[in-house]
Amino acid sequence: MIETPLSEQLGKIGAAARPFLEFLATSSWSRKMGAEDICDFVVGNPHDPPLAAYVEAITRASAPKGTSWFGYKTNEPEACQAAADSLRRRLGIDFEKEDIFLTKGASNALVLALSTIINPGEEVIFLSPPWFFYEPMIAFARGVPVRVNVDPVTFDINIDASRWRSRRARARLS
Repeated sequence: MIETPLSEQLGKIGAAARPFLEFLATSSWSRKMGAEDICDFVVGNPHDPPLAAYVEAITRASAPKGTSWFGYKTNEPEACQAAADSLRRRLGIDFEKEDIFLTKGASNALVLALSTIINPGEEVIFLSPPWFFYEPMIAFARGVPVRVNVDPVTFDINIDASRWRSRRARARLS
């Protein structure tokens, strides 16, 4: 690992990701990774193969239909329209295709959303236990990650507990 980060921001992202990366490299899980006799849910890995119909649908949809089929795609109008129609039916809200911005996965969408709405230095509360990449994503978006523990039985947040309060909230209270 690089001793001195190339930028302050890269240092913050590295610090946020360090516990997870160390876990991947040094934990008992890392020594058992790939073993056939364990169910590995560390990063949400599925353990059943995908359904045949799913594989067939992906195969059909991914077969190139021209020389630029995969190259430099943006928000394809047909896909945006299909998403808007589906959301309109499901939620009863008047979505238009212009309301849709497609990404190549949920992680990309989260980074884009966080980078769009967070101002540098703003604190972003995330629930603990978290998905392993929330903290680095917040750091990447130039936010300040603030971990909030949930009750292990009810998954409720104790809003009055002082240990979760951010440094700004603590400063306002004192």
